Amino acid sequence: MIDKFAEQFLEHGINTVNLLCLQAKREQLETVKQNGYAIRFIPNPSPELQIEAIKQNGNAIQFIPNPSPEVQIEAVKWDGRVIQYISNPIPEVQIEAVKQNGYAIQWISNPSTEVQLEAVKKYGDAIRYISNPSTEVQLEAVKKYGDAIQYISNPSAEVQIEAVKQNGYAIQYISNPSAEVQIEAVKQNGDVIQWIFNPSEEVQLEAVDKLLQQNITDINEYYPHKLGKKALKYLLKNLAIKDVIK
Repeated sequence: MIDKFAEQFLEHGINTVNLLCLQAKREQLETVKQNGYAIRFIPNPSPELQIEAIKQNGNAIQFIPNPSPEVQIEAVKWDGRVIQYISNPIPEVQIEAVKQNGYAIQWISNPSTEVQLEAVKKYGDAIRYISNPSTEVQLEAVKKYGDAIQYISNPSAEVQIEAVKQNGYAIQYISNPSAEVQIEAVKQNGDVIQWIFNPSEEVQLEAVDKLLQQNITDINEYYPHKLGKKALKYLLKNLAIKDVIK
């Protein structure tokens, strides 16, 4: 009889403990859902708790010892820059980090070409954090953001052309741009002729055409000092035609 009573008492005690543990887990879960940083106060948090904490605040990963790849990926999807808190992230984590934020590459040691490409596809100027980027990476960077050419040492003619095609103003970062680069720059934006020293007649005419297309009203006031006689005559003629059409 005593043994049976003891057995019932023990069973009741175990059930009570299990219930309390379940309630504690629920409370912990609700807590990290409200504030991911709270995981720092929970000893040996379960994978579920870790994931929920990270979903609420990816920075909480810095308080999780040896986070699993799944937790790491969830964290960098929240903000790629939290990769700085991850030791030796696997390639998949690196890729997800730079896809979310290209600047995350600055915390990745020896990133692969794939990682570099994903970073500059997100933010072209992330190339500033890449040592000796390949031509392929350079091209992707300037196609995304022409001004990224300012972070490239000795860019090739191909890279220069792609940069000014994306943004004509990128020519200001190019030393001694070729005639072809100048042409492509003014085709993209006629206003950039102001950044070209002694533009050729061909460049001038291309710039005038683009400025007229852009309907820049003060063209006759600000650009004649960059134009030769032929280009200026062409400009004035077309301005007169536009006035007649109006």
